Amino acid sequence: MAQELTINLNSFSFIKGVQNWKIAPGPILVDVAGLHVIHDQVNTTNTASNIPKGAVNIIGFFYLKNLSTVDIEIAGNTTTFDGITLGAGRYTIGFWNRAAMAAKSASPSILEYLFIDA
Repeated sequence: MAQELTINLNSFSFIKGVQNWKIAPGPILVDVAGLHVIHDQVNTTNTASNIPKGAVNIIGFFYLKNLSTVDIEIAGNTTTFDGITLGAGRYTIGFWNRAAMAAKSASPSILEYLFIDA
């Protein structure tokens, strides 16, 4: 493990009213123990289902992008949805450290995803 994953994050800034802040973390280097990765798209419906993860054992780093016009809900299983709500056209990245990730939406939608083995 030698920082196989690099995320280039130049800066975040927020300016509104009296608020004015910025952080600039630069490159974020992450060690990855696993060997597998999957990048694909999945169709979501109002029935929760696990997102296919191929050979990935434990989902470590993830990238999600909602390619549709309705919200997509993301959770760690198909029964409890208290996780991430991904708005239309929005995306998120993060670390999951779970064996599964499930998705559902009010109407048929498309979710682009990338999972890297933890």
